[in-house]
Amino acid sequence: MRGAIYFIFLLCLTFKISTRCCYTEIVNLLKQLVGKIIENLENKKNDYKTINEKNLTWKLLSNEYNSYEHVEKRTDKQLKKCGENLKTRAKQTGAKERRERLVTGKA
Repeated sequence: MRGAIYFIFLLCLTFKISTRCCYTEIVNLLKQLVGKIIENLENKKNDYKTINEKNLTWKLLSNEYNSYEHVEKRTDKQLKKCGENLKTRAKQTGAKERRERLVTGKA
């Protein structure tokens, strides 16, 4: 459960600045949907069964995402890549803030 909270926290840190308004809508909806099934997506196992479960979860997520009428249709691969990009940016932002605190002595 702690990993789920950390993942959602990292996603929230990422969206301080948004260059495209439609991207913000996509991200907010994706964060909302991922919050429901985070434990399955953040599983560290990489065996055949777990990978298939993750892929199935992304397909279900894309079906639910595409069921909203105001969004552009996305595939499960596109949403997965978007989620990975968000997670990477959030980690980079968090690391940068930690480095700045250490340099300024406000640790």
